Amino acid sequence: MQAETENLAYLSLLSLFAFLNNSVFRATLPLRLVLMRLQWMNQLKGQMHLSASVSGLELDAGELPSQMSFDDWPELRRIFTERFASKSQAEWSEIFDGTDACVTPVLSFDQVSSHPHNRERGSFMKDSSGEESPRPAPVLSRTPAEPCLTSDPVTGEHTAEVLQEYGFTSPQINQMLSAGVIECNAVKAKL
Repeated sequence: MQAETENLAYLSLLSLFAFLNNSVFRATLPLRLVLMRLQWMNQLKGQMHLSASVSGLELDAGELPSQMSFDDWPELRRIFTERFASKSQAEWSEIFDGTDACVTPVLSFDQVSSHPHNRERGSFMKDSSGEESPRPAPVLSRTPAEPCLTSDPVTGEHTAEVLQEYGFTSPQINQMLSAGVIECNAVKAKL
């Protein structure tokens, strides 16, 4: 059963990969997602960075199809995909680290907060409930944004208070609540 589940997950990822690389968006998206051992790499298209990508992939630029011809894109994509599939995401990340190639790992939310780039810059913070979330950007040197560490209110959390401030009475608020005109929700404790 576990093997079947893993195979289904793998096939789902392959379906997503096929859609992203063969859909009508392929000519407009400036990136390619490449599946490698169930992880992804993002490669930005563009002549400026192609030579760095080709170098990192250890390919001979003279033997590659033309990047400027739409007709050659399927073959170019096949070559790059096969090459990316030959190593893990970690291996490619190490190869392309510090180069001008626009190639980067696609990270999950759990991975992105612990990525060295984001840790160095303090890109993530914990809010009052201990949840990790992105820090407001940009962080300016003279006027850095002060992040709010409290969670946003839930829908209807302050409805009764606001209506009372505008002069509505408790019976009027209860009538609107029972008629479904407003929604009032109390904050629930996280246990």
